Amino acid sequence: MAFNDEIERVKTSPGLRKARSLGPIPTITGRISDFVLSLHNLGDLFVPFHHEVAYAQDVERWGRSELLVQRAIRGVSHCGSTPIELVTAFSDLVTWVEDGVKPEGDVVQDPATVADAEYGCRLIDFATPGGHVLAKPCPTG
Repeated sequence: MAFNDEIERVKTSPGLRKARSLGPIPTITGRISDFVLSLHNLGDLFVPFHHEVAYAQDVERWGRSELLVQRAIRGVSHCGSTPIELVTAFSDLVTWVEDGVKPEGDVVQDPATVADAEYGCRLIDFATPGGHVLAKPCPTG
């Protein structure tokens, strides 16, 4: 409850979001000032994984790569992380903020690394029923 009480609340402008509209798309510059931990399914066709590469490049251009950790998940849906993946990522992010322990992530800018048969396997949760049923199994199980 204490954590929730400290979250900054922002009121929206009346009419900003219409019934069937998402509203204006925010500008993503990569000029981050806080820790960012992203999760991205490799098979997401709505937002292709290449967006992670572009984001890493933008963050790097601003000299802020130390604030970014990216995780590749061998999933196929958009926003399809399992509860275990989400809780683990959030817990890792809180530990990073509070204790300075940077979480593990995946290299996204090296094509050879991304092409490896094991890519996306380190942090995936195949144990949750219905979680990543359409994802290609990892070679090591």
